[in-house]
Amino acid sequence: MAKQTYISYLQDSNGNMITFERWAYKKPGTIIRALKQLYSTNYIIKRDLERAKTVAIYATPDGYNRDSKPVLLIPIEALAK
Repeated sequence: MAKQTYISYLQDSNGNMITFERWAYKKPGTIIRALKQLYSTNYIIKRDLERAKTVAIYATPDGYNRDSKPVLLIPIEALAK
């Protein structure tokens, strides 16, 4: 099993987590591409996307616990492009 290097959160307008995904990629840009593909093809999580306002990507240096500040914080509209 690959070691988790990042975790991404869909957040609502208050900054509360709606859902999350774990990733073993080396760069946050790769996670954005994977999220675009995941969310464009998976209709089960469509309601989560409708509630989400931002995507936050955090590093997980020890493979489990996330850093306190996100590596990348983007608006949900960026995934639609």
